[in-house]
Amino acid sequence: YQDSVSIRYNSNMSRINYYGMNLFDDILSKFKYWNILASIDGAGEIGEYIRTGLDFDKWYKNMEHGRKFVNNKRQLRMDFTMTMPGVLGFEQMLDTAESLDVNLLAKRVFGFTPDNLWSPMCLPRKILDDIVDEFLHKHKKRLAKHTYFYSALLDLKEKPTYEQMFPDQYKDGLVKGKANIQRLDKIRNTDIEKILAKNNRVLEWWKSI
Repeated sequence: YQDSVSIRYNSNMSRINYYGMNLFDDILSKFKYWNILASIDGAGEIGEYIRTGLDFDKWYKNMEHGRKFVNNKRQLRMDFTMTMPGVLGFEQMLDTAESLDVNLLAKRVFGFTPDNLWSPMCLPRKILDDIVDEFLHKHKKRLAKHTYFYSALLDLKEKPTYEQMFPDQYKDGLVKGKANIQRLDKIRNTDIEKILAKNNRVLEWWKSI
């Protein structure tokens, strides 16, 4: 039934060889209809920080191999989850999508309490808007080919930040959220400040919590 079955799924694309079989060579190439959303949180160092265990170079090579089997751009797309540290790697994500010649989709981490500092909405309104505006201005023409990513960037500007949503709990939430991330850093042997150092204003904000 391979000509009448449609395969659609999300994958972190960290592994495409399993039990002696290759996802593309031995499975998807046999089917007429398939598409994959390749989940990713950031390129290079940023992506490897956010997602413990990610080998970005291996992920990229797996995506390159998958591209050999693509007949249209809807078959293999990048599904970018925007986090607070991830907003500092927008340009690298766009570069990655273009070098692979795949469409870049995006969504943000939601925050239902002000202590979830993985969400970009934990950032102060001015800092978040400046990051997005500078990126939009610099890459306006390139983003015309990535409408879903462009829409997600506008969403960051339109949605309220934690400070706006939780005015009475914001400061305490930041303190609790920072402590949670520092605890995870000790467990994972990572250091978020190395990532945040890519933007002095974000790093200064972090240190002020």
